[in-house]
This record gives sequence, structure tokens and C-alpha cells, in this order.
Amino acid sequence: MRAISANCAAPQTRAPVARAARNPVRQELRALYFASAIYHLRLFGGSPRGVSLPLEPWPGERGRGDMLLAGEFRFENEYVRAPSPPWRADAGEEWRAALHSFQWLGDIAAVGSEAAWQTARDWTADWIKRFEIYDRLAWRADVIGNRLFAWLEHFERLGADAALRRALLQSLARQTRHLARIASGVLEQGDAASSVRMVPSPCVAAI
Repeated sequence: MRAISANCAAPQTRAPVARAARNPVRQELRALYFASAIYHLRLFGGSPRGVSLPLEPWPGERGRGDMLLAGEFRFENEYVRAPSPPWRADAGEEWRAALHSFQWLGDIAAVGSEAAWQTARDWTADWIKRFEIYDRLAWRADVIGNRLFAWLEHFERLGADAALRRALLQSLARQTRHLARIASGVLEQGDAASSVRMVPSPCVAAI
């Protein structure tokens, strides 16, 4: 499979985490299908050998990075203390969406030490292990879009570990397939779709 090309570069803007209103019955049926074993199998397929994406990562803040590494997770005016990302914390939905978006990787990058990056790798590997199967919030379109671009922006540092690099490429492929399949429904939602960072077609074609 081809590497994801530089044509996948995204505009250097941070997308807000937002969700459009949907028909509740249709939304529930879609969520049940996405969480099914059949859909899980449909997302399997090839993965790219690597990525070639000379993006300038979005600059983070070292102070926030230090707080994260100290176990202080502050998003959306909420605060949770934990030794590692509390993926299923009893916090607001948008707080959890911000955690799952991985845009905080820029703050870890601002710290810059190898120890900080190793923590980021450990947290990323933990997410892949726990959420490789569809989860209603973690796989929400806007959250996926932000997460994919965060991973791509910091792919070389995250992928310094060979096992994590393979897992990242496989997960990028699966999440991109899912995002491509729901893209038309997201775009039909009108203005709210502007908050979703969709993976450009060259990225989809590469996998």
C-alpha cells in the first residue's frame, strides 16, 4: 500500500469539537450497527507503509503539557486528576471529546523531552488497545477528524516505537475508512459539518 502523501496536509486550524443534532432513532440504529462485529470486520483491510506529511504541528503550551504529565487533565473548564488519561471519566461529554481528540499532543510536544514523548506513546497505545472497536463518543466524526490529524502531525515521534508505529498505521486506516463511510451523512448536517476535520481524499485513496 502507498504511504499517505503530502497532499493530505490539513489547514493549520484547530477545529472545535461539536456535534450536530440528528434523528434520535436513526442515530441509535447507526450506533448499534457501528458497534457490531459485522461492521468491525468491514473496517479491516490494508494499511499504508508509512506517512509522508511535512506538516508544521500546531504549537502547544508547555505549561499545559507539564500539567498533563503531572496527571492534571483540564479541558472545557473541567478538571480531572488521574495518573493516565481517564478515557471513561465521569465528566462532561465535551471534556471527554477533547481528551479523545488527542489535540493535547501539541502540549506534550512543547515539553519536548524523551520521557514526555514516551508517556505520549504509552497513552496512545493504551487508547488504541481500548478503543479500536467503535465507541459512540471516541468515534464521533469530529473527534476522529481531530485525532487523525493530531496523530499525523506527530507521527514520527509517536512512531519511534516500531510496534506502536504499526498499530498507528492500522488504526489510521480503520478510522479513515469509517470516516469516509459516514462522510456524506456528516456533510448533510449543514453548518455543523464545518467543525469536522475530514481526511482529504488522497489519504483515503492511500489506504
